[in-house]
Amino acid sequence: MIHTSHRRAARCSVRFIILGLCAVWLSAATVSCTTTSSFDSAYDDYPDFARVRLFLRRLAAAYPELVTLETLGHTAGGRAITAVHIDARRQRKPDKPQLLFTAIIHGDEWVSLPAMLYTIHALVSRYDHDREIHAILDNTSLWFVPVVNPDGYEYSRQNNRDWRKNRAVYGEKAVGVDINRNFDYRWNAPGGFSRDPDSRFYMGPAPSSEAETRALQTLAQRIRFTAAIDFHSFGRYILYPYGYTRKSTVQQGLFHRAAQDMAAEIKSDGGADYTPLQLSSIYPEGLPTGTLMDYLYGRYETLAFTLELSPKNKEQGGVSPSRKELPRICSEALSAVRCLCNLTFNHFK
Repeated sequence: MIHTSHRRAARCSVRFIILGLCAVWLSAATVSCTTTSSFDSAYDDYPDFARVRLFLRRLAAAYPELVTLETLGHTAGGRAITAVHIDARRQRKPDKPQLLFTAIIHGDEWVSLPAMLYTIHALVSRYDHDREIHAILDNTSLWFVPVVNPDGYEYSRQNNRDWRKNRAVYGEKAVGVDINRNFDYRWNAPGGFSRDPDSRFYMGPAPSSEAETRALQTLAQRIRFTAAIDFHSFGRYILYPYGYTRKSTVQQGLFHRAAQDMAAEIKSDGGADYTPLQLSSIYPEGLPTGTLMDYLYGRYETLAFTLELSPKNKEQGGVSPSRKELPRICSEALSAVRCLCNLTFNHFK
């Protein structure tokens, strides 16, 4: 009988054999979405930014052999933009593939944060007893930015639940830029989003005008990521480039198969049905220009995805589903991350 984790890794690589990638066959204990760790409180609800900071500091102290923290920059409000770097230092391999995972680029998409914090903790806490995760961390170098937009997130928590943008001030009354319309790739493409500073989709006065944007771009320029997932909500989509145009990338087949593998992995682990699509296809009018995903692929050929987490629609909870739904959504996020890691580390080693 093939072990559960063998099936998992095989599912996440079998389609890539056709594309010239090597299948990865790993072993691991079957794991659940819940733990008994004292870290749980950071992802069994919607933590404020102070709790997130405390979680990250405690994580780095508890797992110094795996976790380092790096400040990428500061927001207009003075809050730190922190990256969590997970790397098994005893397995020093200079050519490890580097993967990037981001969340809360939009302040109101709360569910992406516990999903990411859970994923981070699951990876480091299971390293010594889960052979699949052990192999992933030995063969990849992972970067997580749990709160790209801390100013917008805190404003959404304290003042305006629907606040999406950051809190940079433009003009006498206009506040905020949609960070995921501000990256320096096809920022000004035809059919793009709003140039109105009062719009919740305001793209900013210029590409890379925002501290949050520049922080991620500087990291990407330095690391040159192999693959990436930007966590969002909601809709249950696994999206891939491009967003700025309805034209497909030259790697459309690769992107779609990888997205299918992640969707299959989520489903096989007890999650919901996710739909793989090109990002522009979900926008009947107007196109999302200047996105992080398009930037990573367009500038560095990163295998970049946007994961629109559960639920399916606003009626089921939208960007902040009920607390009882969080364990399943956290598990879905971890399944996607594991699958993408398994798809990359054998091929790009």
